[in-house]
Amino acid sequence: MTSAERAAVVAADLSPDGPDGGDRPLLSVVVPTHNVAPWLDETLFSILRQDVERMEIIVVDDHSDDGTVDIVAAAAAADDRIRLIRATARGGGSARNLGIEHARGRYLVFSDGDDLVPDGAYRAMVDSLEASGSDIAIGDYWKFSSARAWHPTASMAGFSRHGSRLRVLDEPTLLMSRPCWNKTFRREFWDREGITFPDAPRSNDIVPMVRSYLRAPAVDVIPDVVYLYRERPGGSSMTSRAGSSTSILSYLTQELECARMVDEADDHALRRVYAALIYDRDGFAALSKYLAARDRSEPADSEVLGVLGELTGLTGAMPPIESLKRITFLLIARGDVRGARGAALLAIEAAGSAREAAVLWTDVIDGVLDASAAHELDDRTLRDGIRHVLASRDPGDPEWFDAWDALRESALRLDPQLVAASVPELMRHPLATPDAVESGRDDDAARITQMRGGRVLHVRGSSAEPSPETAPVLLVADRHGRPRLVRPRRLRWNADGAAWRWEATFAARSVPLYGHAHVAMRHTDGSTIALDSDAPVADQEGYDSVLVDRWGATSWATRRRHWLLRGARIVIEPRARRLLGRLRAQFRKKR
Repeated sequence: MTSAERAAVVAADLSPDGPDGGDRPLLSVVVPTHNVAPWLDETLFSILRQDVERMEIIVVDDHSDDGTVDIVAAAAAADDRIRLIRATARGGGSARNLGIEHARGRYLVFSDGDDLVPDGAYRAMVDSLEASGSDIAIGDYWKFSSARAWHPTASMAGFSRHGSRLRVLDEPTLLMSRPCWNKTFRREFWDREGITFPDAPRSNDIVPMVRSYLRAPAVDVIPDVVYLYRERPGGSSMTSRAGSSTSILSYLTQELECARMVDEADDHALRRVYAALIYDRDGFAALSKYLAARDRSEPADSEVLGVLGELTGLTGAMPPIESLKRITFLLIARGDVRGARGAALLAIEAAGSAREAAVLWTDVIDGVLDASAAHELDDRTLRDGIRHVLASRDPGDPEWFDAWDALRESALRLDPQLVAASVPELMRHPLATPDAVESGRDDDAARITQMRGGRVLHVRGSSAEPSPETAPVLLVADRHGRPRLVRPRRLRWNADGAAWRWEATFAARSVPLYGHAHVAMRHTDGSTIALDSDAPVADQEGYDSVLVDRWGATSWATRRRHWLLRGARIVIEPRARRLLGRLRAQFRKKR
């Protein structure tokens, strides 16, 4: 748009045409309400404090029965900027549309009846549009509850700086923010594009917001926080009802229309942002709430699966996201509610107890095994999950050990070495109970500080004060999978202030050939606890028989054959094969 065209738009907005002449409001605030009596006074107060001249507030009540209407009526009697309209149809989308029909302002803004508008918010957005001639001004926002506050736009690059007369294609991360209440719209643009809110029980603003983003020639982004969204307690808010089949179907249906608009825009960066929105943010959040509200044995709603499959098919490949989120989508696509539910709840850290976490992990592992998708489960994620289950166990829970045994068996089916590297002392025939594992790791605070291979295994570490019954040992498994302990050939303790340091040397034959040995601490109560490691992995030499490797906080040793035997094999085996080949060739010729 040229300067002349922009001036023409501003002049048209300033014209006194219409039934109200020059008294036309500058800003119309549309506030749909439904049973928000406990919060409405605060909301109206925050809006009335906005320093915008000629502002009207249109409250559209959607069949409230809790005193909301009385509060609005009293406020309207005290301040003529407020008008009360009673909705005939039901639903937040219809209420907003009705409010827009009655709005007379040059600019249009929305607020819910239970949120807060910071001082100066509307002034900042209106001033931006007045100066730039843009069609939409977008501001920053926070969300809050009675317990915490958080900043949803913190990871969206488009909100990190001020921008004037942008296109959304220039800042595609703006697409991640699709509520209607942190934006001010030029009314002429809204009417020209025929934007309306759908009659949807949930997420009725994402379609009109995406449409407005993609059709607006110019958008302003301002750094001011213009809205505070309240996440309400109890079961009355839309957010709290988000786990129902009706709610997720409403969301998915609206999201599918958004996906079609993004697909039509045919912009690679926008597609990438939208894929992250579905798989890592809004889509995953909706799916996890739906799964959390269902029982493990309850089948998935076929209609939900159908619409979700259509949405993900149109969205395309998943971007790089954490493995539990990927697994949630992979398993729900197969109709595996149990496995998908486990992955989703673990991803959002919603397990209520160690026993529940063990059950969820078991469901996830069984799910990926049944789906032949074990490669999707990140090793570090599983290892940390198993350790968290152990560290947070409830010794008074009588069902805890059964849940742990089921998890261990599933993990062994997935990858025995993974279990061995996570909690080797509990791999098959535990030498310690989960209680002993936790107390041993926490109370003793023993760690490996150096682990070096070669012709022998040399280990250094720190620990509490030694006693004859406490000593570092090697924890290895025999060929039948039974753990056994190997004491060091040499052990030396040295006092180091309030702590003790130790050095242990193990013979090479203590380490299993091409197997794994973990350093553990044998305690006075007979328990044996595998030690975490701070030791870096040293360079290996060609002559070394004992090799050391590390995975996360776990180090282990393995043994290979003597270098002479390995050298002989390298030298002799190829020659033997060539000789055998010649003998076979001669034999065939004689025949």
